[in-house]
Amino acid sequence: MKTGLHRCRSIDGSVAFAAPATLIGAVIGLAATSGCAFLREWQSAQPSAATAETTSPDDLSQERSDSIFDRPFRRIVVQFSVLRISAPKGTFTVDDRMWRLVDSPIQSAELAMRMKDNGFRAAVGAKSDREPFLRYLEDIGEPRTALDEFTPNESRLVELDFGPCEDRQSVCHIDHMGNLHGRTFKDARALLILEYEMRSTSLDEVWIRLMPAIQEPPGPWKWEITELGARQVQEERRYSYRDLVFEAKIQDGGFLLLGPTADLYELPLLGRPYFLQPSTDANGRPEERETIFVISPLLTSYEQAATGGGENR
Repeated sequence: MKTGLHRCRSIDGSVAFAAPATLIGAVIGLAATSGCAFLREWQSAQPSAATAETTSPDDLSQERSDSIFDRPFRRIVVQFSVLRISAPKGTFTVDDRMWRLVDSPIQSAELAMRMKDNGFRAAVGAKSDREPFLRYLEDIGEPRTALDEFTPNESRLVELDFGPCEDRQSVCHIDHMGNLHGRTFKDARALLILEYEMRSTSLDEVWIRLMPAIQEPPGPWKWEITELGARQVQEERRYSYRDLVFEAKIQDGGFLLLGPTADLYELPLLGRPYFLQPSTDANGRPEERETIFVISPLLTSYEQAATGGGENR
């Protein structure tokens, strides 16, 4: 199922986001508005990873043994929210305050530098960073916000659609060897492929992995051999930037911050279609705006007591 943000107008009538956002998964909620009141609502809506106990009073009064079979069954539901904040040119690229507030690095310094070379900045925020970061967002001028909340499907894979690129989008990309590549896309869309996993060492943190990709409309029909026999399919035209795949470990209540570099205004770097979408002001005139993204995993835990003595099973 595909759904997401389409052309939305805020309460003052201005366009909040001209580009749609497509999410594969079950969409839980959607909001788009301008001003700071929505940011407070977003902050108060962030659930903690508190456990929803389903045990009976008798179960709770019993002393748990050390057997793994007597440990309570714990079910964790992982959801995500993606908050977009758009602001006038220079808000996030010239002013560096945001990156001083949220400054925990991602996977490696070498990868972070490669991402900046391509127009991306990323940092991991802790739960304690939310309130200072929110106060910073409330101080910026003319913010426009939009929110998606969704639950990934069983594949744990989500496509975030950042919307259409320019009709003919030229992109420069610097690979892991420092080589410069150029490619022009026609009628393409910018995607960010998100995948997550939880590791048994800690069930209160989520590892997320992201990969930029640009997809053009399907190509000509061709024959393909499948398990069900030969069939005609349209050629998929997706270019994935695998050497820009990055991981981040998000603790309970934390978030991943993605934003642009100032070079995007001068160079056709890969990050341009992600952070510099065309926009108009309240009077319908074109204006330059830049966007940041706050990606938050939301953990909900349900616990149920074991049903019998482990030593007998």
